[in-house]
Amino acid sequence: MRNRFYIYFLFIGWFVLSAYSAHANTIITITPSGDQPYYERIPVIIMVSFDQPINTLPALEKFYIRYNGLDVTNFFIDRSIITPISDRAIQLETQLIFPPGTHTLSVELQFVGEKLVVQESSFTIPGDQQEQYRNTLLAKISQFIHQYDNYLFGSWISLGDITPFRKRINDGQIQIYIDKDYLENGGGAVAAYVEKYVWKYVYTIYDQDIILAAPPSTFSIDDSTNQSGTLWHEAIHAISHGLQLAGTSPLTADDHTYIGWAESCIEGLFHMTKFEKFVQEGGLIDPPDDISKKARIRWKQFIKNCSESVYGTLPTKAQKAEFKTMIGFYVDPITIKKKYLDLGVPREYFENIKVILDTPATTETSETTIDLTGIYTSRDGSTVNDSDIQHIYFQVNGKKASAATFSNGNFSGSIGLNEGENNIIAVLVLTNGETIKSNSIKIKSTNQIPITITLSWDKSKVDVDLWLENSSGSLCYYDNPNPDWGVSGDTLDDPELDRDCIDSCNIEHINLRSMIPGETYIVKVHYYSANDLGSTNAFISVVVNGQVVFSSNKTLREDEVWEVFRYTHPTN
Repeated sequence: MRNRFYIYFLFIGWFVLSAYSAHANTIITITPSGDQPYYERIPVIIMVSFDQPINTLPALEKFYIRYNGLDVTNFFIDRSIITPISDRAIQLETQLIFPPGTHTLSVELQFVGEKLVVQESSFTIPGDQQEQYRNTLLAKISQFIHQYDNYLFGSWISLGDITPFRKRINDGQIQIYIDKDYLENGGGAVAAYVEKYVWKYVYTIYDQDIILAAPPSTFSIDDSTNQSGTLWHEAIHAISHGLQLAGTSPLTADDHTYIGWAESCIEGLFHMTKFEKFVQEGGLIDPPDDISKKARIRWKQFIKNCSESVYGTLPTKAQKAEFKTMIGFYVDPITIKKKYLDLGVPREYFENIKVILDTPATTETSETTIDLTGIYTSRDGSTVNDSDIQHIYFQVNGKKASAATFSNGNFSGSIGLNEGENNIIAVLVLTNGETIKSNSIKIKSTNQIPITITLSWDKSKVDVDLWLENSSGSLCYYDNPNPDWGVSGDTLDDPELDRDCIDSCNIEHINLRSMIPGETYIVKVHYYSANDLGSTNAFISVVVNGQVVFSSNKTLREDEVWEVFRYTHPTN
């Protein structure tokens, strides 16, 4: 505090007013001044000397230390060593860090009845070129990563966290050099992460560098050159290599497997900026057809970008997870679409295909199953190619229930009903992974069957069979649809297969009214005959007391037997 300076002089007798002499001649010197070498900490010394002993001076009225015009008196004194040089001089000394540039320190001192004495010193700290490059480079990459923050989708994605790169570069593990010729000889890139740069004659333990074609301050985010994106690209190489050196890299493939896909996704985000513009223009209620069509074109291009790689090789789902682990990169069209829909953005902006589920003649039944139909068509009148559809399935109360068969704009299938309310939708899955949901219908079932196992598949004219086996090897299946299990003659513990679908339907059920204590139940699926139609997707669900407790699906080859699960009923 500034009082510390006053108290010091009081201690040595500055305020002994009975011995005061007028017209004190004061000299102030300040170090540093002029051009300075670059140091981490700069010694700063302020010396105040007088032409008479300190204890004979008038009372001190003003004392200020200013840095570039700002009052830093308290800050400076609090960090200084105050030392009497003689009975006529006192010195304040500290060490401070100054950034590159020209700085001014000034001292103002005035005694009671005396004129104000002001002394000023200017000094220049040379720029640390590596520090300037480093700070600018990091700022450019950060700008690239956060370029979409002002869009809605910007809060649902992450272009990565470069903290590991920032640490490596700030620790001096990576140097930055400008060498356009070097890059042109290597293919003409604007930036590259390299090991053992040819012009470094003396290598240290840190031999990795970033080579740029121009100072990083000239790099920009541009649709055509994407120079800042190149810096981001090289930063990922640096992070990956650093983890490899440490033996902690999560990546199982070459860097470009991940980066190529990520760059393609980022290219797609440009189309998302246009998509949001069209949504804002068209609004959330009955958007004009021409506007929603423009939005769909941009969405479709974004989806396409996210399923491609600028280097051709796509990472697997597991490898995408590795990349997310390493730098936090996350761009997922399914998540983005869901977030928009949750905000009330109409499906017309995303989907050219409409899926319409027909309402059955009755919305209340005592049956355990119900047949469903529907259509799929385009919003703009274009043809929907069946080859673009992977499969269609039904959901009951938010869970997968059974598959539908589809052809030429129509689909159909059957579902097992839960006791009570059943909220049903159809879900169309395109070959690119995009899902399109239908309208929902509600059907109430009064069936009292406690346990229903449902098998469905997505192709007509093929024969798939549902099996339920007990621990003694007895099968409930098409050739023995109602075996006598448990207590002989008691039908309550016997399973029952409701039908054997050969080529006219695509769903089978096994119902159980009660389970036998200690009995093991094995659910299996047998792809009996493909009829030269290839593999099929089989769906299994189990409903207990009106609730779906299990669901799964698998692509089956002809004559394949899928053991879905085993369950042993408790003895109590």
